[in-house]
Amino acid sequence: MFKRIMVPVDRSPDQSSVLEQVKTMALAFQAQVHLISVEAPVSPKGNDWQLSQADYLEKKSRELRDYLESQAQLLRADGCQVTTAVLPMGNPVTRVLDEAAIFR
Repeated sequence: MFKRIMVPVDRSPDQSSVLEQVKTMALAFQAQVHLISVEAPVSPKGNDWQLSQADYLEKKSRELRDYLESQAQLLRADGCQVTTAVLPMGNPVTRVLDEAAIFR
């Protein structure tokens, strides 16, 4: 029934329960899971104000990639096939729809 499942990840409190449901579906249908997240504009906090804008954005992008990969590893450990993508800043709805068109 499902061959691919694309999951926008936003670090919300409900994310772990969503990923549990995704895992169940992916294993049942032997579907590939594609975890995505859209980079969001954020302001420096704490010691981050010392970084240049480019370094700060790279740091946040790396943190987002690392988070997606950590979630992917959890799913892979249970037997799921998982890919990840960090989408560039922009309107999240547009970015997700563009990625869906590529992923299908």
